[in-house]
Amino acid sequence: MFFKQNEPRLIQSSVKKKITNINKLSERSERKSAICRTFSDVTDLSNLNVHSIKDIEIPANCFKIMLRFNPISSLEGLKQNSRIEYLDIRNTEVDDLYGAPDMANLKEILVSQTPFSRKHNYKTALLIIYPSLKRIDGELVSQAERNLAASFSEQSTLLVKNGWIPTLRPPTMGEIEQIRQELLKNTREKQAKNRISQKEFIFEEPESIQSLITINNDRISRQEEEINRLKHQIKNML
Repeated sequence: MFFKQNEPRLIQSSVKKKITNINKLSERSERKSAICRTFSDVTDLSNLNVHSIKDIEIPANCFKIMLRFNPISSLEGLKQNSRIEYLDIRNTEVDDLYGAPDMANLKEILVSQTPFSRKHNYKTALLIIYPSLKRIDGELVSQAERNLAASFSEQSTLLVKNGWIPTLRPPTMGEIEQIRQELLKNTREKQAKNRISQKEFIFEEPESIQSLITINNDRISRQEEEINRLKHQIKNML
């Protein structure tokens, strides 16, 4: 008898809890789907499971970018921006500076806990393409480090932007050509591997060909339908 008298209240309480949980999920989905649309002069995409920078639009007035704790493996796709002064790619999978854009006013960069930061001359590579840097991983750039980077030729800059990590001395013209051929070979192998991986990924998960925003919007729509259905159910019980 007691159960029958309180049954509507128990059902109503359960339904309200479900609505609360769905609302929370909806809010999180909306925030995540809007993450690539809402920027200011500081762009923080930390720990958002970003795999590629190619589809991310960085606003022209942005001067600080944070990409730490994401599975990105390359800076390729990051647009050239002379206003950027600070870049944080800590705890990512970045292995070299392939595809790194021109950032003439870059003053500080954080690259610790990446495969790239474990390369012996990674600081030299950074200073070759970004001579404006004042701090690398929180440490001031020394004059000796700056002088070493300045001793490399303009051709070396192009090599670094194609994935080369410099040695202790600038390469000769003959070595530059040899390095260039090796980088070209590596790039072709990577492109071929990426094409194969992409085909396998699409075959295994067709939904991946949709945009992230479309997927999130579909999920939000389904959640809203569920919320309306549950609200109607509560109304009928009152």
